[in-house]
Amino acid sequence: MATRLDSSKIKETILLFRQERKETFRYASYDFCYLYFQEHKGHLAENMENSCMHLWSYLASWGMLRGSSKLRLHSPAALKELITHFDETAKANPKLWELDVDKYNDATIQNLINEYNAIGDILEKIISDEKDKTYPSITLITKIMLGVYGNIPAFDTYFIQTFHSMFGGFGVCKEKELKNIHIFYINNKELLEKLQEEIKVVDFNGHSTDYHYKLAKLIDMYGFSLNAPKDN
Repeated sequence: MATRLDSSKIKETILLFRQERKETFRYASYDFCYLYFQEHKGHLAENMENSCMHLWSYLASWGMLRGSSKLRLHSPAALKELITHFDETAKANPKLWELDVDKYNDATIQNLINEYNAIGDILEKIISDEKDKTYPSITLITKIMLGVYGNIPAFDTYFIQTFHSMFGGFGVCKEKELKNIHIFYINNKELLEKLQEEIKVVDFNGHSTDYHYKLAKLIDMYGFSLNAPKDN
């Protein structure tokens, strides 16, 4: 099972990423969202409008409000309960905010799955109505977790294609999939940690901050870029 990164491919991916991460380009939307939630965790509801807008903007930029998405029928204000939930996790479950792929084990993986389900339940109430009960997609839930916590890659179409080719599965977010992400990290530990040292989150003006990309984001970036069309 080929789970070791092709060094030339990861360098190509990072080069493309750096070119596209200018503050006016789409890739930077992740940085703005992640930076905001990290800097305001535990106090997000104190500026509810700004918190909702940051998350909404990130989701819109990454395609979560287009096509058949039922979330597109709502406004940013629909995310209020989700924002309140994130404030609660910052106080009751701070390890969730600190978690990264290198710390995945049975307990932390269960913590991630519990949070995945909690976010899914909140979103279900937002996008469902009496006639049509709709559970949110794996892409939407994990995209939110990546943008807020940075503790799990986003299971979008391209990421799933990449990791399915290596491990099988990845149509769900369960223990097996998360353990395989950890295996991928272990097999490529040296390269991923070197890249993590080099890549810092940028702010709204394109300036580097004190925050580094988590390993989960680097793995997400690799999984996404390997199969995404060049103009995506």
